[in-house]
Amino acid sequence: PSKLTMIDTSGTGKFDISGTSQSFISGIKEKVTVYYICTDGYEDTDLETFVERYTSMNPNFTVKRVDPARDPSFLEQYQTESLNENSLIIESEKRFKVIDYFDFILFYNAELNYSMPYDEYASYGAMYESYYGYTFTPVQYFDSVITLGVEYVTAETIPSMYLLNGHGEAEFPEIVSKNLEAYGMKSDTVNVALGEPIPEDCTCLVVNNPTSDLTSVEAATVSNYLANGGNLLLITSAGADSFKNLGSLASEFGL
Repeated sequence: PSKLTMIDTSGTGKFDISGTSQSFISGIKEKVTVYYICTDGYEDTDLETFVERYTSMNPNFTVKRVDPARDPSFLEQYQTESLNENSLIIESEKRFKVIDYFDFILFYNAELNYSMPYDEYASYGAMYESYYGYTFTPVQYFDSVITLGVEYVTAETIPSMYLLNGHGEAEFPEIVSKNLEAYGMKSDTVNVALGEPIPEDCTCLVVNNPTSDLTSVEAATVSNYLANGGNLLLITSAGADSFKNLGSLASEFGL
């Protein structure tokens, strides 16, 4: 197996598979296929080596190479027409997860202790470096990203997060949305002020820093959702203590 024949001699441990991942991988009982999407001659040998080591940990895992130049229709069945070289598609009988190559990379600055995804770096990285003198170093995260992908395709159910709308709530920052997506959490919005019911698949309702109060009817709707096993992530800031109905809802839980 590759885990034995491909010894990590990098000196940085970049091919290491964490104990958490190893324990998780060993427990997967269903068939999982990892499609390695790359045109011949453009392989990232680091990722290629890691994928081989990773999938060799469990005989239920299979790696298949796909050259999109030779099989241009392959990606269509996964609702994507193009991916960057060295992207992955992880698939089980339940579902699939597309992982673009740049999803493996975060750009990190030690002085700020801040990481940004590729899309953010492509938009703002030059400004940070030119105007502020901050240098961001690309760091690859093969282990965690692939493990999250496997977790997503093998999970019995996928958690769904809904953000309450209609009270001036804030949207999640891009980095938070990216992390939720990486963890396989679906997210959408719901406006109970317009009579929309809280969806049955709502694992967690988010009230993110509203600037106005809920109505008593809305508060009752949320209270009923929670009484039936729902979850609430409540984020507020100064002034929220004046929201009578939201306060009444929170007081049910000792807040």
